[in-house]
Amino acid sequence: MVIAISNKEVDEYWEKLSTEGGGQKIQCGWLKDKYGISWQVMPIVLIEMISYPDPKKSQQVFEAMLQMEKIDIEKLEQTSIYSIIIWIITYNVHFSTNIDFIEEAIAKIKLLKNKVLI
Repeated sequence: MVIAISNKEVDEYWEKLSTEGGGQKIQCGWLKDKYGISWQVMPIVLIEMISYPDPKKSQQVFEAMLQMEKIDIEKLEQTSIYSIIIWIITYNVHFSTNIDFIEEAIAKIKLLKNKVLI
């Protein structure tokens, strides 16, 4: 499993592992590289979304993920409840040292600021 911090990292790992030398894209973030080794490119935020304490909300995220080939954080955020996103972003900003993730999180909080939280 490859853990990615941002959509940018998901894209980078996905492209390098699946397209260089004839890799194969599968589903739910899974792919095979040119050597036939299976990898799952998983954004850390997805793991946290699926682990959200409210089972209905985490199920929404899980069902959205099942429809994807490459995991797309932004699409997951669109299908999930905004309160999950705020909770995850806030949690990660406090514990992250990855500046790209922090900048992305701050931008998302600004976008979500005017949305109605459930």
